[in-house]
Amino acid sequence: MRTPIRLAIWIWGRGIDDFTTFCLPSILQPDNLPWLVRNGYPLVLDFYTVSWSAAVVGRLGEALATQLRALAPDADVSATFHVADAKPSTYDIKIEFLKAVLHRGVETRAPQIFILADMYYGDGSLRTLVTYGQKPGITVSGLYLRVKRERFSELLAHHHAVTGGSSVSNARLVDIAFDSLIEGVRASIADVDRNATYSTSGSLRQITDDLYTFTFHVPTPILCSFEPQDIAFFEQHEWNMYMIDHLWPSMLIAQNRWRVLASSDLLFVAELNAASVENDVHVHETHDGMLYNDEYVHEHLNGRHHQAMLMTFRRERLPETEAAR
Repeated sequence: MRTPIRLAIWIWGRGIDDFTTFCLPSILQPDNLPWLVRNGYPLVLDFYTVSWSAAVVGRLGEALATQLRALAPDADVSATFHVADAKPSTYDIKIEFLKAVLHRGVETRAPQIFILADMYYGDGSLRTLVTYGQKPGITVSGLYLRVKRERFSELLAHHHAVTGGSSVSNARLVDIAFDSLIEGVRASIADVDRNATYSTSGSLRQITDDLYTFTFHVPTPILCSFEPQDIAFFEQHEWNMYMIDHLWPSMLIAQNRWRVLASSDLLFVAELNAASVENDVHVHETHDGMLYNDEYVHEHLNGRHHQAMLMTFRRERLPETEAAR
């Protein structure tokens, strides 16, 4: 009997609109959750929300589970709900959820896939993630780009209008993402001498019209297999949320528990950023003399490791998009 795949779905407040508008349609594309259900993978939908959103999320979660169960006669899909009470800040809510996800992962020995409201997953990404990441004890990372929510929404609507509502392949999603990058990521393109690659943790370079390479020093884990030492790690660091894609991967690399899907053809996620988030958080100073820069200001093992790894983005344009240019 297969170990269930658990989806850690974090949604509350205004994030519910993002989830239903962007994230949910993306994970319901044919080669994401529907493929897993039809191929016999048990799914547990673990919803993490707050008390003032619990009723809405509860209805949404049960409806999603019912929809997925209808895809196959023997579908094994269930939903659970972790509800946080009022907290001083959003960060405190996230800490509670992180603790719950880690403890649940250790107790169930099941891989946890982070499904966040502001993420858009390319069709086939979850299929690849699960079929590759079944080895017990490993955590898998993949490629993602931060995009402007409003511009991304316009381009996504254009894709559906032109294609008649077809799913969004990883390569099409890369194309949409590159045309809606936040300025902090655009400043990481190292084809000009003045850029911000020294501080943005990434260095993009255009090889052809449709192919980009990427040196990425702070990859984000997506599928996680948690062990007791992971709980001890975060306890030692007072459950600092920001350790999950900085220092924690360093420990996983040392323990041979870390894998990276280094091509967008395998996995790609667009992270939607509101203008307020982009302007408050992801602003980086540019510097001259960075044309050949692959360095990152922080010296972590995971940074040095990925500096030696060539990652690739491949974009696939719509004919109308090319003509418009």
